[in-house]
Amino acid sequence: MSRSLASALVCLMVLLVAGGRGWAQQTDRASRAADIERANRALDAGEFDQARSIVRVVISAGPALTRLERGEAFRILALSNFFQDKTEMARAAFLEFLRSDPDAHLDPALVPPEVIALLEDVRARHSAELDSYRKKPKQKRYLLLNLVPAAGQFQNGERSKGVLLGAGMGLMLSANLASYFVLRSMCDDVDRTCSSSSGKDRTSLARSLQTVNILAGVGLLSLYTYSVIDGYLGYRRATKRQQQHADYMSVMLIPEQGGASLALSLGF
Repeated sequence: MSRSLASALVCLMVLLVAGGRGWAQQTDRASRAADIERANRALDAGEFDQARSIVRVVISAGPALTRLERGEAFRILALSNFFQDKTEMARAAFLEFLRSDPDAHLDPALVPPEVIALLEDVRARHSAELDSYRKKPKQKRYLLLNLVPAAGQFQNGERSKGVLLGAGMGLMLSANLASYFVLRSMCDDVDRTCSSSSGKDRTSLARSLQTVNILAGVGLLSLYTYSVIDGYLGYRRATKRQQQHADYMSVMLIPEQGGASLALSLGF
């Protein structure tokens, strides 16, 4: 078998596997949607045991569930438990329902006030935890902005540091430019002599100004370097915090009659 033919067969196998996996995922998703629809019909018909059995199968998919699928499954489970006077089981299921969407609500036209009261009680008791699951709006961040003097600090929310760095660099730049132009006006570029308009020797003053010019330049470069490095480190810390808010994992044992179910929740 030639090398080109072997490569073509490998590529074909990869495409077949990838296609099969995508088809399987679509099939599983369609199957879960059908199960949730059947569970909703059973719930509306008052067949709570059947609704609970169906959504248990859906919940067993674990990390494969989308937030919407997971929330709907636990909503049905909570209502099924509530209408059979299994309040603690309903409370546990409502907590998982809110973990999927901390701002979710029930339609008061479809459920009695007691159910809404239980849901709101769960929300209030676990408000701190649920707040960590809320999607934080991602601030647009630009890595190259750290190359602009003090801009990285403002982007990272460190305004005081940004003001101090900006003022320091402005002061150093002013001293550097002022000393440079004074030296240029006092000293001759050809013979390197420095004197005033009246002919008085200003060599000593020129040396002092040259020192100021060099020190101001070094100070400006140092502050700028610090600004870039500090801005980049702050950029990384802020980006990491955003990822930590966006990603979460929750594992919970949900009490059921005669045992318990393990619920695994992943957020990305």
